[in-house]
Amino acid sequence: MKIKNIFFILIPFLMISNKGHGTFSMVALDLKTNEAASILATCFISKEDVKIADFVVVHSNGNGIMNRQSDINLFSKIWLATSFALMSQEDEIYSAKVINTFLAKPFNDPNFPVRQFATVKKYKPSGSSAHVYTGIHVYPESNSITGVAFENRFTYAIAGNLLKNKDTLKKIESKFKEANGSLSDKMISAFESVPDDISYGDKRCIENYNLSSNKAFLRTFHNENLIINIEVFSDNNKTDATYLLSEKYHESKD
Repeated sequence: MKIKNIFFILIPFLMISNKGHGTFSMVALDLKTNEAASILATCFISKEDVKIADFVVVHSNGNGIMNRQSDINLFSKIWLATSFALMSQEDEIYSAKVINTFLAKPFNDPNFPVRQFATVKKYKPSGSSAHVYTGIHVYPESNSITGVAFENRFTYAIAGNLLKNKDTLKKIESKFKEANGSLSDKMISAFESVPDDISYGDKRCIENYNLSSNKAFLRTFHNENLIINIEVFSDNNKTDATYLLSEKYHESKD
């Protein structure tokens, strides 16, 4: 694959100790406002003060956004630079599926069987695409959904692994489509609906704490600018992380 006009940015080698990340997440584009957003909830076992969004989100100059999940360790500097470069391309050939498939090639990432990538991508003049790659050795409790909403204004990809109930993602999609407001409003509404059913969410948190998740974040970009950056952790495992995230989000709007 030939990549045009690329400036490679070398990112420090990434490693966090909480290796296996069962998560449910969503990435989405608003083609009307040129916003891109990532939201994720997980069951975080470690007590380390780690901003997991730094290890999960790939965003480049407003053209697209990706969540990396399942095993998010041992990405090389070359892989990271290539992912940013591909996401910055504007030609239609650089679709979400093409990007995910290329990044999951064995010569790019020897750990491709344990990766999960959810990607949405814009291309000129006004198109978009969505795709989820799930490696063959990702947890069997995995699922993914892609789609568009509101006359193609929104493009989204929803992905999960270690799900207690795979219908978790259908609930997120349904609530996202029903909710009003901005892209971020809709994503928050979708995720705070997950704990309404105790079978929805991360299998580990459901079985250990009766929560869908204990850690969550929302990042929203306008073009290349980060405009929302919220991350929460339920220290006592008493309050669902999706509720904490919603609370912090609405406080930030007041």
